Amino acid sequence: AATIRLVLIMSAAGKLLAGLARPIAQRAAPRAPSTMRSMSELSEQLSKVKDVPLKDAPGFVAGMRNDPKARAAAKTWLDMYHAEYIQTGSFTPVYHVIIFMWCIGYANDYYGHLRHEKNYKYH
Repeated sequence: AATIRLVLIMSAAGKLLAGLARPIAQRAAPRAPSTMRSMSELSEQLSKVKDVPLKDAPGFVAGMRNDPKARAAAKTWLDMYHAEYIQTGSFTPVYHVIIFMWCIGYANDYYGHLRHEKNYKYH
């Protein structure tokens, strides 16, 4: 009986997680090709750099600054986050800050108090 209950609970938890993940996947819009980074683009840019003599490096780097592929390859996670959430005026970053602060607070509380709870016989 306990095994059947455990299986039912695990099944319900799996359905719940699948139900939560589905709207997130549907909400995620495909990114524009200019904001996507792939390893092939990055390796292509690096292969160009290794063929340049040292005396010609400043001119090559100055020319790469204006190359749209190089700009897309150099985009950081923060640039993509800013474009996706901050510039659109989304409220999602507020949730991200709340969750981050909760995690930091829990870690701090665990270190200060909760790790000692297992040593107490009675409360």
